[in-house]
Order: sequence, then structure tokens, then C-alpha cells
Amino acid sequence: MLALISVLAAVLIVGAAFFWRLSRGPVTLAFLKPTIEAEINKNFSGLSVKLDDIVIERDADSGVPHLRLQNVVLADASGALLARAPRAAIGIDEAALFRASIVPTTLELIGPRILAKRNLDGKIELGFGSRAAGADEVVDLEPAPIDDSKADRQGSAAQVAPAEAGSIIDVLAGTGSQTAMSSLGDIKVTEASIQLLDEANGATWFAPDADLQFKRTAYGFIVLAQAKIASGGEPWRLEGSITYRKEQRNYSVSASIFDLVPANVSDEIFALAQFAKVKLPLSGHAEAELDSKGRVIKASAELAAAAGEVGLPDYLAQPIIVDEGTLRADYDPATGGAVISETSLLVGGSRAQLTGRLDPIRAADNRLEAIKIELSARNVNLDAQGTVKDAVAVDRIDFSGRAATDEARLEIDDLIVMSGNAGVRLRGRFTGGNESAGIQIGGRVRDVNAVLLKKLWPPIIAPKTRKWVNDNVIAGRVTDGEFRVDIAPDELAASLRARKLADKAIDFRFGLADVTTTYFKTLPAMQKANGTAVLTGDSFAIAIDRGEVTMPSGQTIGVQSGSVKMTALLAVETLGDFAFKVKSQAQALLEYANWPDLKLVDSTGLDASRLSGDTAADIRLTMPLIKGLPRDRVQVTVAAGITSAEFKKITGNIDLSDGDVKLAVGPEGTAITGSARLNGIPANISWKKGKGKGAIQSATLTTKLDDKQREKLGVKLG
Repeated sequence: MLALISVLAAVLIVGAAFFWRLSRGPVTLAFLKPTIEAEINKNFSGLSVKLDDIVIERDADSGVPHLRLQNVVLADASGALLARAPRAAIGIDEAALFRASIVPTTLELIGPRILAKRNLDGKIELGFGSRAAGADEVVDLEPAPIDDSKADRQGSAAQVAPAEAGSIIDVLAGTGSQTAMSSLGDIKVTEASIQLLDEANGATWFAPDADLQFKRTAYGFIVLAQAKIASGGEPWRLEGSITYRKEQRNYSVSASIFDLVPANVSDEIFALAQFAKVKLPLSGHAEAELDSKGRVIKASAELAAAAGEVGLPDYLAQPIIVDEGTLRADYDPATGGAVISETSLLVGGSRAQLTGRLDPIRAADNRLEAIKIELSARNVNLDAQGTVKDAVAVDRIDFSGRAATDEARLEIDDLIVMSGNAGVRLRGRFTGGNESAGIQIGGRVRDVNAVLLKKLWPPIIAPKTRKWVNDNVIAGRVTDGEFRVDIAPDELAASLRARKLADKAIDFRFGLADVTTTYFKTLPAMQKANGTAVLTGDSFAIAIDRGEVTMPSGQTIGVQSGSVKMTALLAVETLGDFAFKVKSQAQALLEYANWPDLKLVDSTGLDASRLSGDTAADIRLTMPLIKGLPRDRVQVTVAAGITSAEFKKITGNIDLSDGDVKLAVGPEGTAITGSARLNGIPANISWKKGKGKGAIQSATLTTKLDDKQREKLGVKLG
């Protein structure tokens, strides 16, 4: 009994010591390595397995001890690498143990680094990372961080050893002479970091944490996979299966996609990564069939879009807010592209319908050079300002162009925006720069109303003029026009710093009709205005042919001609100059001049309510276009001629008639000069008043009077 207790105590002490040692790290069983390696190889005829060590280690999550093989290398009969992993576990046939044989039934590769490379010719190669640390070394089981740039990922490809994908597939499928793994019904790959490099399409995908399970079937094998894909932003998730049929030697892929953001996976394509960032989380299902050479036979995807945005460069527009959407894409084997159908996006309360196609443009060596894009949208709510509160309904948008993949360039072959009879059509290109893109576009506009013009006007094109148009132009339309923008890469950023854009950078000339606009504070709006406009890089000018201003009294001021000029469009203060030639009845002009924001008549001290006559005037307002404009920074000049003037009781009992007078209002004050009849007597009149409160007034009346006329005017001498 004492002996038994001693044995148990010894076992407990040894067990405690073992578990204490195990808590400090893996425990090596190197003495078993030759035996186990030989037994495994005996049952893997045609293949060879090499081990660095055999250890017992505790599971990181459960703490349960597991037997692990370290630095496993699997090669075929010729010595070609098939697989490599820093750790592995095998399941064995228990019945075979009674025959003193180790027959593997399952194999688990733990933590391998795998590179899958699709060459320009479509051939697939696999590679495996370098060996893991030894049993007495510290092992970092987390995959090494990988920069998300394509150059760094491609550079890491040289650090892995290549393997023939065809050989691995033959082994998994059990075809030809590769029957060595026929005893394995299940192969797992866990905690793997997988990198896929597609040379033909210039694409790189990285899954830092992936699990794969290979199941042998009578017709081939099935691979079940789940992985998180790192692609610049938040990782997206992929779950699916790959079925291989050895007789047909083809693959069927079925995948579920979760939270894929296109802008994050297209970082190397200027048109998608910088020009139009599609930040819509996509989830759904995709299926594909591939032949033995990795060529796609057919493929389709149906995805649902959650709320997000299409981010445009801030010099073009604010992001387009998308509430939700659906997308269907089908592979076109004739071109190798994708056909977009049954696609819709909910924007601004309206569901836009989208169709089109994306086709690859390849070089002679099959390398992807560009993507040809053809898109057509119907029933679109458009707003370049980023808000959907006042979006404009657009009947159709048709786009065709090419997005380069080998350089930062988007070619617009044709872009048409139509809303009823109104339309914009342009072509040109956008090219990448270090600070700002280059813009070379030209086009035409036709019958575009003010509302649509405001929505289409890019924020960077004369931003203060754009703001003035948004704030002041109430209605009207652009009858026709032509525009050209020629801004070199980085020129825009430099111009914003210098606060000046060269005039030649922008040339937009257009006609205007039926315009209703304000121009200074609460002054009555000009209506029914026609004219032409010219916008350049540093100036904006409108030549007005005609228009009218209706005063609250109902009287009308006719605008015979006029001009609006804005200069230094990017400066801290843009100067605005508004000049109009008008005709009206005297009371209409006086009502305008005495508007609360001007108060030109009240300052004279005259009660002009009894004045009548025909008036022709030049009115000019000069001011900086700034927020909270103070009145003292507004210069107003008026030069008016009044004919057939009458002024009842201009002073005392004297009536003025048959007047032909000039009125001048400017920085120096107010002056009235001219000729008239005073109680029927011809006279010359001159009246002046300086500017400002309490300014000195002076008046001169020149006439020839006899005694009777003096008495008529009430003038007494001596």
C-alpha cells in the first residue's frame, strides 16, 4: 500500500512539474520526432513530411494541452514544396495504433502564411512563408502587420517559396499517381494569413485571419472558407465554398460577402479611390465558375447596399448621400467585363435606376491598363451641394469613359445630363496630382434653368461667384453656352494658396433669359432680364440687354442695359460692380433711391413726393462681396436726367414745370442742375448738398424778371 502511495505521489509530482513547465511554454518531445516522422511518411507514399520538432502546448483559449508538430514541410516525390506551416496537428486512425502504425486521418495546418499568385497567363502559383521559430524560441502567433500598399504586398511575395498549384490540387483530389493522402478525409488550415496577388488585374487582397477546411469527395474536393479581408478601411468578411470537380477540372465558387466597401478595395484606381469614392457597404452573394487554368467561365453577384455616400473631390461636389440600394453584376465572357443590371440607388427620396458595364482594357502581355466604363442612370435626384433637401430631378445621366489603372487618369469620352429639354454635355479628363487633380474638360449647356445650374456648378469653379448665384439668382435659364476648363495637376492647390487662378484656366460663356435676381440686400429684384455672361479664372461679367424692376407701389423701372462685374474671385474680398441704365417715371426712381438700404432722397431734405416727369438714369453700386456688408463700404452713384419735370409747390406757392434737370448722387453728395419754369417763368436751377448729416446746402436760381413777374413769384425788392 505504501509503495502504491509512493508511486501516485511521484506521478502527481511529475505531473505537477510537467504542467508547471507547460505553463511556461511548449514542452518539446524531440525524442519522438524520428519515429513519428518515419511513420507518417510510411503512410504518405509519394510524399514526404519533414518536422522540426514535436511539442505539447496549451491552447491559448481553453488552456487544454495539445500535441503539435512544429515547422511542418510537405513536399511531393520530386521534392517540390506543397505546403508549409509553423505548427500542425494530425488526427490518427485509432485502429491502426493497435497495429503499431500511425495512419493520419486529419491534418490541421496552424498559422501558415500563404501567397496565391495568378500570373499574367492565368497560371496559379502558391507560396508559403519562412520557417517558424524553434521550440525554445518565443513564437509570435499573430501575423506580421502588412502595409496596405500594393508595392509592399508585391515585395513580400519574394519572401515566400513557390509551389505548383496543380500538384496541390492533384493531391487534394486524389488524381493520377498522387494517392498519398487518400487516408486524409479532412484537412484544415487555421489562423492563416493569405495574400492573393492578381498580376493581370493589378489587384492584391490580404486576409490576416482566415480558416480553410478541405473535404475530399467522390468527385473531387470542397473547400470551406471564412476570412476577414483587410483593404484599407474596416475589414470586410467573406464566407463561402470552392468545389473542385476532377473529371471536368473546373471550380465552382459560392461566396457570401459582408460589408464590402468598394472605395477600400480600389485604392490603386484613381477614378474609384480619389475621384468617386463609393463608400457604400455592400453585402450579398456571389457565384462563379472557373476552368483548370483559373479563367472565369461565368460569374454573377447580387448585393444590397446599406446607407453611405459617393464621395467626390471637394472641388467638384459634396458627397452624394445614398440611403440604400441594390446591385446585380454578371460576368461577360466575351470581354472579360461585368454587366450591371437590375441596380437601383435611393437618393433624395427617389430611386435611381442604373445600368451599364465595366470592361477591361489590357496590354499585349494581358496586364490590365484601364477599365472602360459605360453607365446609364435614370430618375436621378441630383445635388452637387451634398444635401438632398432641394435635389433636382434629372431624367438621365449617360457616361462613357476609361479609368486608367497604370496611372492616375480618368478619361471622359462622353457625359450627358438631361432634365427635360435642358442638358449638359462634356468630355475631357481628370489626372492625379500630389495636392490637387488636373482638370481638362470642355462642353456645352442648353436650356438649363437656374435651379439645375446651381446644382451642377462645381464648388471650386469661382466659389464666391457660385455663392452669389446661389444666394441671389431666383429664377431664369441659360439658353446655351460653351465652357472649357484647363487646370494642370496641383495648379488648383497653388491657386488657392495664392488666392488667384489664371483667367485662361476657365472660360465659360453663356446666354441668359428670363432671369430674376437680387444684387444688394433687400433692393427689389430685377426681373425678365436677358443677357450674356463670361466666367474666367479670376473674373465674372454679365452684360444685361434688358430687364425690369417692379416697385412695391406697382410702378416699373425699365432696365435698358447693364452689367455685373466681379473680379479677384479667390481673393479675401471679391469686388462687385453693378451698373444699370434705366428709364421710368420719376416717382418710381425716387421710390428706388429712397429704399431703406439706400436712403438717397431723404438725405436731401426735399419732399419729392410731388415731383413727376420722365426719367433716364445711370445707377452704379460698387461693394466687396463679403458677409455682413456694412453700408459705409457701399458706393452708390446715380446720374439721372428728368424731362417734362413738374414739382408742385417746390417752395412756398411756386410750382416748377417744363423742367429738364440733372440729378447726380455720389461720394461728394447730391446735386441738381437744369432749367425749368417757375410759375411759368423760365429759370436755371442749381442745388447742392454735401455728403453726411448736417452737410451745407446751397441753391442758385438764375432768371430775368420784370416787375410783374417779380410780383408773380412773390419777390420784393427794397
